Amino acid sequence: MEIPFQLPCSHVFCYMCAKGLAKTCGSCALCRGPIPDGYFERPEWYLLSSEFPEPSAEYSWFYEGSEGWWLFTPRVAAEIQEAGKDAKEIVIGGIVCYLKNNIIHLSAKDRLIKRDLSTSANVGVAGINREHFRNIRQRKRRHEEAFPNSSESVESDRGDLSQLAL
Repeated sequence: MEIPFQLPCSHVFCYMCAKGLAKTCGSCALCRGPIPDGYFERPEWYLLSSEFPEPSAEYSWFYEGSEGWWLFTPRVAAEIQEAGKDAKEIVIGGIVCYLKNNIIHLSAKDRLIKRDLSTSANVGVAGINREHFRNIRQRKRRHEEAFPNSSESVESDRGDLSQLAL
């Protein structure tokens, strides 16, 4: 699972899949529990990993957003690479998309994509900026300092994560 993310019902999905569920049906695919509007505004509260998923290859795939270029997760980047430049279907975030001539065609809007050096400037990965991952690491460090003998990490204690002091 890439970028594990916990929904309000406590089910865990990849971040992109969870975001796709919220956009397409507004509920969990397992229990149909609602995903409230705005739930993805503070992803660091619900991400279950503080590790930024770095690309594993010298080159990676990026998509253009309003804030700049975003990395695709390593799995999606590999799927795009496999699809090639012919018109192919690819599932991104639970949504069937069509890839042709380096443009991802979605039903609502098209996104430009590019293949570039993995070290190229980017905002973050899969719609989560690097700052969110830094916030998780800081909260985890504060939690460990406050509870040095605790065997539970902050990543396994999702219910209290939003209550930790900033």
